[in-house]
Amino acid sequence: MYKIFFGKEIPGMIEPCEQILLQECAKNMEFDQHDIVTEFGTFFGRSTSCISAGLKENDSFNNKRCRFYAYDSFECDLSGGFYPHVYSFAKQSNLENSLEIKGSRVSFYPIFKYYLDYYIKSGILFPEKEELKNSFPKGEHIKLMHIDSPKFYNEFKFILYRFFPKLKIGSHIVFQDFYYHWSATLIAVIGMMVKEGFLSFEKSAATSLLCIVKKPFNLEQINKINLAMYGGGSTVTELIDFAIEISNKNNEIDRREIFQPRLNLAKVQWFFENKEHDKAVQEIEEFFNRKNKANNSLVNDFFELMRYGFSMKQLYNKDHRL
Repeated sequence: MYKIFFGKEIPGMIEPCEQILLQECAKNMEFDQHDIVTEFGTFFGRSTSCISAGLKENDSFNNKRCRFYAYDSFECDLSGGFYPHVYSFAKQSNLENSLEIKGSRVSFYPIFKYYLDYYIKSGILFPEKEELKNSFPKGEHIKLMHIDSPKFYNEFKFILYRFFPKLKIGSHIVFQDFYYHWSATLIAVIGMMVKEGFLSFEKSAATSLLCIVKKPFNLEQINKINLAMYGGGSTVTELIDFAIEISNKNNEIDRREIFQPRLNLAKVQWFFENKEHDKAVQEIEEFFNRKNKANNSLVNDFFELMRYGFSMKQLYNKDHRL
């Protein structure tokens, strides 16, 4: 008999409220025949376990031959930005010896398999060991999607072009790290999809944003989104402003004083990365002129941006072989 690990037992970075959100989405959805659940970015499997646990309790999932596909490269680079987190979390559970090192690459799949083996063996979960650029959808329709892998639009567009046309009206998407100071272009494209009526902005849990699909995506519409995202820096910052606006109007934002300012910091990060330093300073000044207050979380997030020179692309590219 394989042990079932609950999300809280698995090392990871998503908070209890995010774990509850994922499990409840998976448990309470009504699945049709052969519907698919898709996740991008599993780490050691905390989020994957929460989704799997919810699906296990959902009769409409189990009785209609539905499947859950979890995509991840399950590896990183020794000199990339992710390895310190991988090693630290593995050591917390005395599993650091399970990491497989080959050259400069580190595989954490053995740890993922250790925690998720029950769901794999039971036929609920199907891990897909692929980088985003090599990931393709399984099945016809996606009913639930959890996105935790890409932090930049250049990587997210693989999901947008290949997986979003598979989404059904009423499907749920949980964007992990929407409220994150490194997610500027991801915040922008989500803002655009809400603005154009494809998604509704429902509620947040920590950094995660829940959206519901309101109209289907086709290739022509996706091409328009893609062209707009490459239209220049002003497009990105305007869309971040829109995301800030709709977030301000939403009454179901978790710990707004901590997470809402990260949208402003993402805009600052984007300006700095694009050498528009005056605009970055202006954004900070306007933030405080609107009577927003600094708190420890905001200051720590800003220090993190400074620590990495307002850009994570080099470290991210190493981890994902870009």
